Amino acid sequence: MQAGQSGMGLRLENLGKFWGWALGFGVISIAIGILALVWPAPALLAVALLFGAQLVVAGVFRFVQAFAVPHESVWLRAVVALLALISFAVGLFLLRHPVYSVLILAMLLGLFWMLHGVAELFAAVGHSGLPTRSWQTLSGIVSIIAGAIVFFVPGISLVALTVVLGVCLILFGTTLLAGAMSARSMAR
Repeated sequence: MQAGQSGMGLRLENLGKFWGWALGFGVISIAIGILALVWPAPALLAVALLFGAQLVVAGVFRFVQAFAVPHESVWLRAVVALLALISFAVGLFLLRHPVYSVLILAMLLGLFWMLHGVAELFAAVGHSGLPTRSWQTLSGIVSIIAGAIVFFVPGISLVALTVVLGVCLILFGTTLLAGAMSARSMAR
């Protein structure tokens, strides 16, 4: 560590070396947010079907895993196999009924957004020298509000959910872009 360089400064310098990844993720987040705003119904259906398909694939993977690992106890194999069958069955059900998939995802997404918003606010409050502090604070507040709406009222219009998702992704991507540019300049 150089003389006078704080731990936060060193971490930001190290992050500055990887600013391209943050920039790319920010651009992808903004693009997906715009697509969700332009085509909300196909975006919801795609998310629902991907969620169901992931559970089916995870079920198959876990079932194979239950019997592929040598020297594992019988009860652990049975538990993993049971979880695999449940995952497979739930995945098939959600593929047949994508609306349920979207409602479940809405509640999980709402919970995630609230927790993510709280983490963003703590990070912004805890690091007064953060160059993107105001953006991070705004992102945290919007994330908490959007998450609470989606979590506590999951029956809201799915189109409204998609609009909220699109706006949050655009805001999140913008925050990442600002952070990437700050990290890039700090790395220099």
